[in-house]
Amino acid sequence: MRARLALGLTDSDRAAQVIALAEEAGDIDVVATPQTSDDVITVLAHTEVEVLVLDEELGPLPVLELARQLQAKHPAVGLLLL
Repeated sequence: MRARLALGLTDSDRAAQVIALAEEAGDIDVVATPQTSDDVITVLAHTEVEVLVLDEELGPLPVLELARQLQAKHPAVGLLLL
């Protein structure tokens, strides 16, 4: 079974590295790469995601507040805060 991953990262180099690692793993599909907290909210509203990686520098909404909101609305999505 393939896992669907979204990367909320502000650094495009870091995102490229994580995407390369996911491709090497073979069982992870990166389905979105939102670059703002607003984009993350939109992606989760329209895309099925199992794991969401959030960069602590993501904004404009503070990442911990974003994580709280997402866990309330999407409790089945796993969150990884960087």
